Amino acid sequence: MAPRRAEETTEEPLGTPRLVDVLRALPARELKSLIQRVGIRVDRSKRIDAAEQAARALVALPELANPSKLPDPTRELLYRIAEARGMLLVQSLPSAVEPLVARGIVFARGARGGGIELLLPVAHLLQLRSWEGEDPRSVRALLNSATTEVAASIASHYLGRTAPPPLALALESAWESLTDQAELAQSVGALAPLERKLLEAVERIGGEVDTEELLGLEREPMRLRGATGATPSRRGVGFALERRGYLIPVHPNRHLIPTEVARVVGARDAAERQARRKEILSLVLEDDHAPRRARFAEDPVPLAIAIAMALREGSVDVRSDVGTPRSLIGKLAQRFGRPTDTVAMVAALSRAVGVWDASAIGVSSPPGMNELYELGGMLFGAWQRGGAWDEARPDGEVMRVSGEAREASAVSVIREMVLDALRELGEGRWVPWEAVAGYVRTDFRTPGVARLIERWAGRAGFEVLA
Repeated sequence: MAPRRAEETTEEPLGTPRLVDVLRALPARELKSLIQRVGIRVDRSKRIDAAEQAARALVALPELANPSKLPDPTRELLYRIAEARGMLLVQSLPSAVEPLVARGIVFARGARGGGIELLLPVAHLLQLRSWEGEDPRSVRALLNSATTEVAASIASHYLGRTAPPPLALALESAWESLTDQAELAQSVGALAPLERKLLEAVERIGGEVDTEELLGLEREPMRLRGATGATPSRRGVGFALERRGYLIPVHPNRHLIPTEVARVVGARDAAERQARRKEILSLVLEDDHAPRRARFAEDPVPLAIAIAMALREGSVDVRSDVGTPRSLIGKLAQRFGRPTDTVAMVAALSRAVGVWDASAIGVSSPPGMNELYELGGMLFGAWQRGGAWDEARPDGEVMRVSGEAREASAVSVIREMVLDALRELGEGRWVPWEAVAGYVRTDFRTPGVARLIERWAGRAGFEVLA
């Protein structure tokens, strides 16, 4: 970790750029050099220019479909840029970025306030497979895992015409609309009454439904059945939400509202429950609820740093494509005198943010470029996204590395409900548990939580705990 980082610019970011725009902004000599390095064949007789032809070739790079082909430090840097929504500010070029720049995956430019911006264009961002620590319900993750038919439908809706291949380039406009909160709120507000009603109904029961439930909510009498069960109508209200990217189908027969969309849709019910919550808040403010004895949470940062230093002693080799060995967790727990569950959780989160990687000792790229006090926020962010640790699973997350095992459980909904209550009630004060529980009960998502837990447990093969 660097002891101090230079002042960052306070100017608002310009937004993640599109790939074609980045290539057209390059000097002619640099664009020609990139085309030669990657081995792109440019046909001068085509109606599209060299930059667009190069963009179509770059989105097909194997390193995007399978980042494991990249060196470990380079892959970790790529994920950190993606977590920064494609624009990462650094004070100097890290050595790990060289393979990404050479292949036309990442581009560098001077920042207005000083330093260098590493740019991962939208098309490349959408090509990456889900990685450890990413929110499995984010727009990016769901668009990446969507079928070709669904992705083409979403891209065509935002383009206003049939989406041409490659879809990664066609989806850039959809990504921009679905991640712009102001534009998204305006679009959701302009939905037809039946579409808005269905979207709000799905959000109230946890943001996830199967096809039968979706057809029931939209009161669709026709049931087309295939090998995986009921199939939604391509003319129904659900399909109208699907082509906008507001309700994305996930194999085999589930439909999820992306996190960014759920945040906007859920805001509609905030005013309705605000009056009931004001009563709870007034109760909390009336008295001093400080306990006689209090057990404070321990800062996970020292343990995370200690684990990272222990791994660099050379006696342990943890591969990037496999889970953390249980034997290693046991040894670390014994060495530091901490419970195994605590070590397993901190290890999973610190590994997800890149602290385990050897490149973390460098101060030119994250997490090495961050100040030490920022590590706690990074660990909290990885936990909140739910891609590295999930409290719903009775077995520890130490083996949960492969992308197929990173599906979000019902606990992600509960986590957000509890965090909302703590932010509102517990900001700088002690709060009795009864007040937090009452606050959570007034959440509009509460009625659907039990259903979500039962369905997820049945799908994952776990017993539902009372």
